[in-house]
Amino acid sequence: MKSFQINTTLIYPGYFRTDFLSGDSVKTPEFPIGEYENARQVEQAHLNEINGNQPNDPERSAEVIIQLSKEKKPPVHFFMGEDAYSLAKQKIQSLQKALDAFKELSSSTGYIK
Repeated sequence: MKSFQINTTLIYPGYFRTDFLSGDSVKTPEFPIGEYENARQVEQAHLNEINGNQPNDPERSAEVIIQLSKEKKPPVHFFMGEDAYSLAKQKIQSLQKALDAFKELSSSTGYIK
């Protein structure tokens, strides 16, 4: 898009207080598979604990998106919400740890001169 002078931003949203996690929006399996028990527990946490307690305001997110659209050089990646920002930082730290732990092995695939 750059050659057309069009900027794009990929937004990674955190949890916003909407009806997204409401019963009408979420469908759970009628016959759950036992091996997916952990996934079902996470799903129930979303439905029972997070729904209605999401930390971010959807109206403020609209303001942020409008502000981003006015930037001359908007970011390609934008983490919206303190929760999204924190999760991204944790992921970066995890990736950095994995990179550092296996640097030698990762770099060992070149041709021997």
